[in-house]
Amino acid sequence: MPKIVSGGTARSLRIQKFYPDYFQNQELSGSIGPGKPCPPGEDCNDIAPEGGGVDKEGVKQYKWFKNYIQSPKYTERLTDELPDSTPEQIGQEVKSRLNKVMQTKVGFLPESSDISKSRGSTQGVWNHEKYPDKVMLRPEYSALTPEKPSWAYNTIPLHEWSHTADQGGERIPQSTKNFMLSKMKENILEKPKDEYYYTQPTEYLGRMQPFRYLMQEEGIYDAGTEDFTNEHLQKAKESSRIRNNAHFRDLMKNVKSEAEFIELMNKVASLNKKDNKNRIYNT
Repeated sequence: MPKIVSGGTARSLRIQKFYPDYFQNQELSGSIGPGKPCPPGEDCNDIAPEGGGVDKEGVKQYKWFKNYIQSPKYTERLTDELPDSTPEQIGQEVKSRLNKVMQTKVGFLPESSDISKSRGSTQGVWNHEKYPDKVMLRPEYSALTPEKPSWAYNTIPLHEWSHTADQGGERIPQSTKNFMLSKMKENILEKPKDEYYYTQPTEYLGRMQPFRYLMQEEGIYDAGTEDFTNEHLQKAKESSRIRNNAHFRDLMKNVKSEAEFIELMNKVASLNKKDNKNRIYNT
């Protein structure tokens, strides 16, 4: 099959024809619903998959992320990032990425642990050495506990699911790393941008997804169907919910300019790893 070197909505629709089941908003096996959440402090070998056990806000974030991965704009942005890939390859990558998010198990840390000693410390982790390939959240994010997380951090579940989608950055090609890092500010620790926590591509993308979610929640912007504009950004800054969100603050603090942030929002859907033959690795 000849290479296709241009992206766009028309091609996105062609890709969706190859994998219609993944673009009908259908649940895959093990999808969110009745499950057995891991009680805080337990071994978590029997964790409910795909967000099972998170509170109502976490469920909303999970469902939004699934819908976004299946959206025309996600496919369009992904296609623009991978111009040498065929529609079949793009469709397979969307399918693989969606499956990975939906199959990742979620558990809850004890109230105090080596990972998170208190409510003000680490809120969640993905693929910690103690919990490989799992999302682990503080107990405040569980539907079983009355305590709720800080309003500024309540998009942590979506942040961790973003890490499952790009596998903690392992799927990021150097070209995409370079593009993202070129938009980042230098940091006060004078670390290389790819070593500074907030400007590592997987961490920055892990903050873009919650921002996209909050924009839709506030009725400002739909990442699945719209291009992102300066008008959207200015409206977002007027929203107290977005303005006070820790992930949004991190995004604005570490990007060189608003113009470059808008460019990132429109060009980066997801991060994928290819070899020199432009073959996508599906994991």
